[in-house]
Amino acid sequence: MNIIQGCISTDYVKELLIGEEALKKEFNLRKDEFSFKTIKQQHLEEYENEGWEKFKELKRDIKVRKTRTLDEKLRNRIWLLFYKMNYKEMNRGSNFRILPLKKHAINLEKQIDVYAKDDETIIITECFTQEKLEKKSLEKELIEFYENRKLLSDPIRKQYGKNFKPKILWFFATENIIWSKEDKQIAKKYKINIITEQDLPYYEKIVSHLGSGAKYQFLAEFLQKQKIPELENTKIPATKGKIGGNVFYSFITTPRHLLKISFVNHRSLNDPDGIPTYQRIVQKTRLNKIGEYIKSGGFFPTNILINFTQKVNFEPVDKDTIADVNHGNLILPATFKSAWIIDGQHRLYGYSNLDDEFLDQNIFVLAFEEMKHEEEAKLFVTINQEQKSVPKTIIDSLEGELKWGSDKASERLGAIATRIIDILGTQLESPLYSRICSEGDKKTITKCLTLPELKNGVRRSKLIGSIKIQDIEAGYLSGENDEETLKKAYKLLIGYFTLIKDSNETMWEAGKLSQVWTNIGIQGLMLLLNSALEYLHERDNCNYSELEDDEILTLLKEFMDPLLEIYRTKNINILENEFKTKHGSGAPKEYFFKLVKVIRTKNKSFLPNGYLEWEEAQSEENIKKADDQVKQLNLDIQKSIFDKLKEIYGEDESEYWEKGISDNNIKMDAYKKQLEDKDNIDNKMPKEHYLDFIQYKKIIEKKDNWKYFKEVFNIRLENESKGKARYLGWMDQLNEIRKIYAHPTEKRTYKIEHYKFLDWISNKIDEKLKKTYE
Repeated sequence: MNIIQGCISTDYVKELLIGEEALKKEFNLRKDEFSFKTIKQQHLEEYENEGWEKFKELKRDIKVRKTRTLDEKLRNRIWLLFYKMNYKEMNRGSNFRILPLKKHAINLEKQIDVYAKDDETIIITECFTQEKLEKKSLEKELIEFYENRKLLSDPIRKQYGKNFKPKILWFFATENIIWSKEDKQIAKKYKINIITEQDLPYYEKIVSHLGSGAKYQFLAEFLQKQKIPELENTKIPATKGKIGGNVFYSFITTPRHLLKISFVNHRSLNDPDGIPTYQRIVQKTRLNKIGEYIKSGGFFPTNILINFTQKVNFEPVDKDTIADVNHGNLILPATFKSAWIIDGQHRLYGYSNLDDEFLDQNIFVLAFEEMKHEEEAKLFVTINQEQKSVPKTIIDSLEGELKWGSDKASERLGAIATRIIDILGTQLESPLYSRICSEGDKKTITKCLTLPELKNGVRRSKLIGSIKIQDIEAGYLSGENDEETLKKAYKLLIGYFTLIKDSNETMWEAGKLSQVWTNIGIQGLMLLLNSALEYLHERDNCNYSELEDDEILTLLKEFMDPLLEIYRTKNINILENEFKTKHGSGAPKEYFFKLVKVIRTKNKSFLPNGYLEWEEAQSEENIKKADDQVKQLNLDIQKSIFDKLKEIYGEDESEYWEKGISDNNIKMDAYKKQLEDKDNIDNKMPKEHYLDFIQYKKIIEKKDNWKYFKEVFNIRLENESKGKARYLGWMDQLNEIRKIYAHPTEKRTYKIEHYKFLDWISNKIDEKLKKTYE
């Protein structure tokens, strides 16, 4: 055996690092995104031609650096992950090899990308990357990896001796590779685990919080249902009973035992199967405080709440008939991932980074047996919903778990919609992957979507159905049951949004700056999808239940060509100008109509309900007419008010202003604006020109003034109840419309009903004023 600074080479392995100092040195080399070299000055140009850049001038030499390749970055991320999990032996650099047992079989030596070993497990990982995200077959590599297992495992066992019987985990780590269904099946068949860039951030995040304790969570995921020999036949005193229809066990155990069999299904580890993931990610600061508390002699008198995922063995000793419970011995399950943490993850994982002596302290546990996952989530909410430490966003996003299969149609529909959005945000092939903010995430230019908004968008689109007489009326993406609807909807939506993404990668990478990949944009696009499916169904008699996804997407691509052409050819600034929409509940519908307008440039027969009214509301001619009407109404009303006050109190401002307006706040406000009028410094206008429109109403409705004004301004709206002393609701309505005209810097959004109202009130005021002046 050769040992050089913690790096060993034997007859079976080459370049294996052992010891804290050697591993720390390797960690420092791998953690940076750059590779560094120290070279002589005369070689600088040569290195620059190879992509290196000068980083620092030393006394005699030059330090250069180069951005690591994608492959190097992935290998380093995987290596650093296991290093932080406190694996004690790992490979050095990229030349680690496992040598065959057969002598002179040099050609059978196998280079391994990442190798990690501790007292119980060995991790062997191969890494594969490509520059662009797309499908790639890994069948050949998977089969070769499987066939080399014996070649690799025999020398490993020889290296450590016959008394060491580790569990060897085999991994493929990939980036920018969309796994085919067939390759996933091959990997599953050969027990090769998969880590993609979809999974890696979760494990990196949890290792940053748990440190070496993340190993328990990691092994639970990849060794689930496998035996833990050292826990076989572990008996502990326990009480067995029943509560709320569920079997429970109450007992005391140790963190050493519980950590090995436990698992926390966090919200950031979601999957298309819809398994409930209700827990929050552990908080590092809270974990550290708990660790300090334990080290200072503290303990927790409250139960950690878990759910055994399988039936457990219980040996009753005696029965308490009063409490209807049995006392006896519980045999802890001796398999990985057999105990799901419902509540108390921080208390348990608070032990994970402590010295070995603390792992044998007693902790209280209340365990259920084979409780349904939906009930786990409900129990979690019941325990935590009133606590300030649990953000409401988590409770809101649990609808997919809590309401799945509900007897209430609206809750069922909401649950399906929630799970669809969960999957769109977590599946690698989805354009919305990593674009939807989870609890604790910071919004960015690209990560700017939210689950509640998009969930509502799915429901509003009616793609998966709508509520009709307390039942779900099927939509175009509905299946025979909720599971089939979920699968059908998320697959087609992934294909649909991929059409849009592929039309302009720059637009996609720009995120919300493009006005397409936003909450409003995505909701508008879902409304368009439903309308397109409805149109194609009526035009071509399409039966979507008989068509494959590819066939439906082909139809959609042809239908959407005018829109895709705009996406392909327009830059971000033009897209922002054409599609920017004011926020509010009506924004997705307005965005949808803008999309319809584009489609109709080549397809006039596409005419969704409400479009023509919207188009009329956008007419420049109508907008100008409305602006003119608002302006004229404001002038007519003001003139009528002050003509009447001057007629009653006299032309002098000190008379009609002081006597006709009794509200001092109105007077002071007008006087202040008059003083601040910089445009008319030398020739101030009369104070009535500084009043707001709504102040006209206050002047009119004053008790002393009403008798002078009711003949002109007492106008009843159709929806106003009869018998009122004053009918001035029209002024409030006009004031809201006037705001559109009064703020020309904002995008004006007159509606058809505004035009109708302005025509009606203009005629009314005109008629009344004519009678007054006749």
